[in-house]
Order: sequence, then structure tokens, then C-alpha cells
Amino acid sequence: NEANTGIIRVEGSGHDFGFSRKTGALERNDPTNNLAVQPGKTLALVGGREINLAGGNLRAESGVIGLFSLVRGELPIEINNDQITFKNSPSTELGNITLSGTASVDTSGSQGGYFQVQSRNLRLEQGSVMVSTNQGSQPGKNVTINALDSIELIGRKPGNETNSGIGTGF
Repeated sequence: NEANTGIIRVEGSGHDFGFSRKTGALERNDPTNNLAVQPGKTLALVGGREINLAGGNLRAESGVIGLFSLVRGELPIEINNDQITFKNSPSTELGNITLSGTASVDTSGSQGGYFQVQSRNLRLEQGSVMVSTNQGSQPGKNVTINALDSIELIGRKPGNETNSGIGTGF
């Protein structure tokens, strides 16, 4: 029932990412206000007609982060090698996901992690980022973003050159 769905909100002071002027590589001081899981594990926010990360930082080093705004319907899961992935269903009605106030989703690690997003609209603003950098020699993993209507990347971190964005790399 849509009337019973709420908003999932994660608040924090935002990330401290930047980019090296010499190499262009991502530089980060791990924020102390992470919502995190052990390396290689899954962190998933599922449900709610809306998911808001207002300066919140999600961290799953070399793992999986799933963001699924689900207004109604089912979201089947698949478990493989201790990692959970979610499959869309024809009966699923998706909601919106917003990252603001330099929020971050980060699966970087010795083996680049995986993030999976399912929403009607995805909006990253005020220097918010979704990143997965492979910092080792093992192959990285895929990133999946399914936004039915729109993806918006707006603005940058105040007083910094970090634009809102989605990035993968090694």
C-alpha cells in the first residue's frame, strides 16, 4: 500500500573527496560518519517511496551497495558468494532517490565493488558522488543504474572542485 511507504533518510556531514591536480586520481579521507559494512559484504537500502542521502555516506569496501526505492510491488533477491543482488519485477513501482549535501556511495577497494540503483528518478546534487575505484590488481565489478525517467547530476561541493557525479575506475 503506497500510503504505508515512507522515506528512507541517511544524514551526515558529507564526504571529503577531491581529485589530484597532478594525476586526476580520486583522493579521499574516509569520513568517520559512514554507514558501512565489512569489506566484500552488501549494504542495501530497500523500500520507501523515496530514499534520501542528505550528507550520508554509504561504504562497502570491495562489496555491494544497493539502493532501491520501492513504492509497491516485489523485489526478488539473488544470493551468490555472500553477495546480494536485486532483480526488478514487472509488478514493481519504483520511487525516487536523491543524494545531496556531498553524500556518497563508495564501493572502492582492492577489488572495485559494485553498486546497483533502481529508481524512477535519480538525482545527485551539491557535490554528491557514487564511486567505485579498483585499487588492486583483481578485476573490478559492474555498476548498474536503472532510472526509469531521469538521472540528474547537479552542482558541486561548496568551496571545492568536486562535481556531483558517478564514476568508476582503476
